[in-house]
Amino acid sequence: FNSTGPVVGLAQTGPVSVDGISMSGTTGAMSITGGALNVASSLNLAGLTQTGGVLGGAGDVTVATFNQSGGSVANSGNFDVTSNFTQTGTSGTIAVGGGVGIMQAVGSVVLGNISAGGTLGVTAPGAITQTGSTTLVATGVATLASTTADITLANATNNFGTVNATGVNVSLKDTDGLTAVLNATGSSTLVAGGNLAVSGTSVGLTTTTTGTGTTSFGITTLT
Repeated sequence: FNSTGPVVGLAQTGPVSVDGISMSGTTGAMSITGGALNVASSLNLAGLTQTGGVLGGAGDVTVATFNQSGGSVANSGNFDVTSNFTQTGTSGTIAVGGGVGIMQAVGSVVLGNISAGGTLGVTAPGAITQTGSTTLVATGVATLASTTADITLANATNNFGTVNATGVNVSLKDTDGLTAVLNATGSSTLVAGGNLAVSGTSVGLTTTTTGTGTTSFGITTLT
């Protein structure tokens, strides 16, 4: 399915399965309010608004502007937002088998419930934060970059592996072991529920481990 029009609406009482959807117009958009849309190959949109339902299938999903207040993105491929990401509240979820990439062109970005079976990448000129009572999970490496502001991902249920964090002040919390590679022009606060491995640069550094976890340092510079 291909379109350059402003809006596409799909109405179906049961799940809808498509091979691929591409909307090349700069104003092309899709809205999902309920039901299930399964994409076998790829979904490429200028805009996607989701208030309910499930976006699934084996394909990759790429959207310029994404706004989610409910429902779930649950495809087994990758999920990428290239310009404008909004995830409101705690009802919506992104849980994909592949990687999640979020590029915020302007301002800060607030993350909700996100689980990436691959890598997690978040880039924004402003702050990178998360809504309270939400969880971030990255099976692969998480790369976080704010060009002018803080990174604060400190909810207790977060579960990362390795995090590369570039920002001003960096605060990360992990329910178990955490490897943090820092490039912070301010101070950093790291909390791990298991072993904590730290390297990189930061002006100040506070580390906390719980249980039997220990802290180890690679090449680390405190300025």
